[in-house]
Amino acid sequence: MMDEVDSEELVAALEGLMGVFADSIGPYALEIVKKLVSQYQRLVTTDGDSDDDGEGLLAAAGCVTAARRVIDAVSK
Repeated sequence: MMDEVDSEELVAALEGLMGVFADSIGPYALEIVKKLVSQYQRLVTTDGDSDDDGEGLLAAAGCVTAARRVIDAVSK
């Protein structure tokens, strides 16, 4: 879904899921972080081409926060 929609709300929802399921995401953490990094790179390189009032850049910042939450959850 993240490949199709550049939405800060979508990333915020993912962050919320990371908080709820922090104890269970260990086996999926690497793939989640890889996907978030990929999304971040796509969002920051294509945001200049869009007319969405910076929504892509906000979503990119959310990707960084979500990745940090995954890493924090796994490191505990």
